[in-house]
Amino acid sequence: MKFKKFIVPALCMAMLSMGCSSTDPVKPNDGGDGGTNENVENGLQVTTSTTVINANGQDAARIKVYYDKVEQSLDAVAFYDAKSNDALDLSKFTIEDNTLVYSVTEPGEFSFWVAYKTHNTKDRPTTISAVEFSVPDAPEDPQPDNTSFVHRVLITQFTGLGCGYCPFMIAALEDVRKSDEYADKFVLAACHTYSGDPFQPDVALDNAMGVNSYPYVNFDFQTGFGNFGYNSNVSNIKKNIDKSLSVDAGAGISVGMEVSGNQLVARATVKASRSGSFRVGAWVLENGLTGTQANYGMKGDYEFNTHNNVIRHVNSRYSGSDYSGYEVGALAAGGVGEHLFTITLDKNWNVKNCHVVFFVTELVGKGYVVTNAIDIPVKSSTIPFEYR
Repeated sequence: MKFKKFIVPALCMAMLSMGCSSTDPVKPNDGGDGGTNENVENGLQVTTSTTVINANGQDAARIKVYYDKVEQSLDAVAFYDAKSNDALDLSKFTIEDNTLVYSVTEPGEFSFWVAYKTHNTKDRPTTISAVEFSVPDAPEDPQPDNTSFVHRVLITQFTGLGCGYCPFMIAALEDVRKSDEYADKFVLAACHTYSGDPFQPDVALDNAMGVNSYPYVNFDFQTGFGNFGYNSNVSNIKKNIDKSLSVDAGAGISVGMEVSGNQLVARATVKASRSGSFRVGAWVLENGLTGTQANYGMKGDYEFNTHNNVIRHVNSRYSGSDYSGYEVGALAAGGVGEHLFTITLDKNWNVKNCHVVFFVTELVGKGYVVTNAIDIPVKSSTIPFEYR
């Protein structure tokens, strides 16, 4: 049976709020403080019906707190402002059926964390953004009964202007992308984390992925390799793409996006092709950045001083150094979950050259790996599921 869930421990990061989650009807539980929700992870979790609302005084986010899947009474939970760490007075909020209801008439952000007994969410606060324009709807599913999706690999390229061996990987990636066989099989994101690079992203993805040599390419948060020379790099890129694509995509992605001024709001919908636990993330990339690239001998007709697909902003932090995305919950085959992202577009970016990579990760063993990815330009648009 198909079903829809929005379940996420929402987080706050600089320049964004993210995540959309809601809870299924809870089940009675004789041993807990409230009902249970099997789709919420263990530990202390905050769920919210949405993390983006219209600042019209009517649209609202509904917030619940769970510990080990059991809904907790708000009387037993302390709420704190994420910026000041001051305790919040819940008497100033509307509470209905053990649910905190948040609505406002002015645009802005409400960021908080909660504490229950000896546990807290201070390292992953929840943020609700209020905007002055309508939140985008999910694109209509053109084939509701289909779960066979076009599958693309996410390649994260670790590089830098001062890295003299990086052109050997840059050239290899460019030529693989130009080939008819592989052109549409992967999405590329360039992470400029080498030695104080001027185009560094806003988080240390190299540390998060354990990268300590350059150049380096990672495939779907799983395998990767360094520089072995141009020809070997081309061969290894193709082999790793083929390896990732040998397993069918675990989910598809559709996106409804609205851009107003420097505010971007995107509703990413994840549809599972098999039962599993899924997360979703978004990275803002920019093309056309210029900077002198060190080069230790790679020759050819390449624009090494023009840098494309540069990661400008990472919107996928689960907790700590885990950037595998935000919980969409446990989905059955054909089930869908949604996640809302809000991003403030930096004035220093050339927005016309920006695009967003949305990716879905799936729990495999003890970790989350990318199971599909799409890349879309920054503009108001609707991108439906893409089926094979």
